[in-house]
Amino acid sequence: ASCSEWYSAVLNNAIDGECYHDAEELFDALKEAEPSDACTFEFDDSELEPYRRNISHSRQYREDDDLIVETDEKEVYVSDGLMVKAWLNVNPSIDDPALSYKVLHFLQRLGKIRSINPPYLPCVREFGIATKSSSLFMVTDRVEGFTWNKSLIGSKQRLAVVDKLIESVEHLHGLGLYHGDLHPGNIILTKEIDGFDLTLIDVPDF
Repeated sequence: ASCSEWYSAVLNNAIDGECYHDAEELFDALKEAEPSDACTFEFDDSELEPYRRNISHSRQYREDDDLIVETDEKEVYVSDGLMVKAWLNVNPSIDDPALSYKVLHFLQRLGKIRSINPPYLPCVREFGIATKSSSLFMVTDRVEGFTWNKSLIGSKQRLAVVDKLIESVEHLHGLGLYHGDLHPGNIILTKEIDGFDLTLIDVPDF
């Protein structure tokens, strides 16, 4: 039986021609015959147009104080009482369809979160591609409180807080979304009259 898959010629040579001396030569031949991912799909750049903003995130949202996070890839800071997160040097284009699809999927997730506005996530105020600073950005409400590992919770309230965490994560997953980096430092508890409010932060992350 004949096979039309990209690797068929290499395997036929290995079986019939005995032209590969060892597994390393066979592997090299397979890698050489493997089709390039870049040629297998194209990206319609117009899909990103609704998300483009003709701004520089750092000028549009100037920091109130020192940056909370500052790396070559990311900035996190407070601006006018709001939390700003920016992913730097992100330039989606038709020349890099893999990155463009990743950016589009991320922005679609943000749009879904903003439209649903779950009570356990900070409210998303603005997001998009800041074209003047070549960055992705997200602006949310700032959440006050204590992280999970630093909160003093009485034994009577502990079970209720755990239940609220489970319900929040299950609801998030039910929306087809996920946190991706859930740990005690990304769970904020705020004391209320009748217990604690729970907020998951640092979601989504690019």
